[in-house]
Amino acid sequence: MELDAHTIDTLSRRIVAFIHRHALSTPDVALEDIVQATWLRILDGRARFEGRSRLDTFVLGVAYNVWRDARRKSFHRARLTAELVAEEAGAPMSSDPLATVDPSARASAAVAMAGLGERDRWLIEARVFEDQTYAEILPRYRERFGAAVSTEPGLRTAYFVARRRLAERWAPAAASC
Repeated sequence: MELDAHTIDTLSRRIVAFIHRHALSTPDVALEDIVQATWLRILDGRARFEGRSRLDTFVLGVAYNVWRDARRKSFHRARLTAELVAEEAGAPMSSDPLATVDPSARASAAVAMAGLGERDRWLIEARVFEDQTYAEILPRYRERFGAAVSTEPGLRTAYFVARRRLAERWAPAAASC
């Protein structure tokens, strides 16, 4: 795929406009980061572009996927924080998982994370903060910690156990902050 300066300029404007329209619904996702990630994915995947669709269709498809991934990562982080805050307070989960979380709750979460074992902390960070799928995490987990978990369902169970341990440590950490 050969791109001249005019084509790059035109596509850049379309990407920015496309992402801007979508980013309005998710203000916590940075427009510039998505545009940059889109171009990186386009450059990495340009050999896969076979010309069966128009170039701008391909580019906007990549932009949409980057935006969706960024939104999902943001949602997962906010969701875990909101779930743990609700568990700490003994309240049901808020209907708005993206509600603003009190800074002291974030501090107590950091203390609770520090109190976890290496495997639990690593698994939560990979799943929540790096937003990796279980399939992406499993080979890295095996390499780092041995064959303690050998399947995706086993890894999913280990993740939920790690979350439970985090929730158990959160309440005492919240009291100390």
